[in-house]
Amino acid sequence: MKKTIIDLFEASVRKYGAKTFLLEKRHHKFEPTTYAETREQALEAGAGLTALGIRPGDKVAILAEGSNAWIISELGLFYAGAVSVPLSVKLEESNDLTEPVIPSSLANTGLSSVVNPITMRLMRSSMSL
Repeated sequence: MKKTIIDLFEASVRKYGAKTFLLEKRHHKFEPTTYAETREQALEAGAGLTALGIRPGDKVAILAEGSNAWIISELGLFYAGAVSVPLSVKLEESNDLTEPVIPSSLANTGLSSVVNPITMRLMRSSMSL
């Protein structure tokens, strides 16, 4: 049977749950996020995307630089059953991806949505209130 990225990630969470998976510099020092914490945050992101109307098979792009939030958002997309559409690192949110119009350069991708990890973080915060 073929395994998905989520299958492989879940196996890693079972094996290494309390171990550090991600490191990100915050307040002048590197802060760890464990496999289990990453899974929890990704599940929350996936639930938030589902609540926003993302359905399995929808094509979604993440507009962000590489960061822990990007990784968590990507996993959240996969938990929601969405398909990740890669974007060029040369795109600029203010110029190239203005809402609600998706530029013609992305029109042929079948893209359903563009998400931003900062927006998703705010969404997760409001969901837990």
